[in-house]
Amino acid sequence: MKENLNALIKIILAAFLITYGEHYYYLGLTKLGINFSDSYLGESIIILSFYILVFLLIYFLYRDDLSRDLRRFKRNVFPNILMTIVFFIVVTLLIAVANYLGNTLAVSFKVNYVGLNNQNIFSDSFDLKFIVNLVKNILIIPIIKCIIYVLGVSDLFYSKNKSIIVSGLVGAVISVVSTETSVIYMLINAIPFFVFYASLAYIYRKNNTNIWFSIITCLFYSLFGNILLVKLFGG
Repeated sequence: MKENLNALIKIILAAFLITYGEHYYYLGLTKLGINFSDSYLGESIIILSFYILVFLLIYFLYRDDLSRDLRRFKRNVFPNILMTIVFFIVVTLLIAVANYLGNTLAVSFKVNYVGLNNQNIFSDSFDLKFIVNLVKNILIIPIIKCIIYVLGVSDLFYSKNKSIIVSGLVGAVISVVSTETSVIYMLINAIPFFVFYASLAYIYRKNNTNIWFSIITCLFYSLFGNILLVKLFGG
């Protein structure tokens, strides 16, 4: 009971930081006289510093699992990397199907569809903005979300199926919930996020509960998902 309570508290804290922390962090710095609102790059660096702090906190909260699983992953690092590449391809195809389904439903219900789409950062010029974007949006944020929605949620459930479903639900709800949109909009746009995080949770459970299979699959998707989809389906 105590372990479940601790796991729940960690998830709530992390989810709050992901959802609202950036706003309050920026607001707090502004009140301290630190304001880069007139500079896109300066503002981006400030926001990046927040996510670095959140990442360090998340790592501290889950350091035992992360360190243990990394040691296990490194024992057969090359076969494991090859396996995550296969997982990445399968997950990307599942997201493509989910996006197609979501877009079809959005047209039917006449709502806007955003879905789960990644930018192709390799088309951007290599400069400081590129580095900030890479570190923040492609590396740190996906890792944080994977740890929270997969590892964190899994700590609450012994049942494999329950943890997979709840991981998908938690990831989907936090990703799309908003008071400024309709329920049908949120339900439709939640589809690819549910598929994504449920898939990462399935990978975690099927690989002897090693979170690094999910993290690296997630990173491959963040880096190359858009490129793979364009190569396969055009656009």
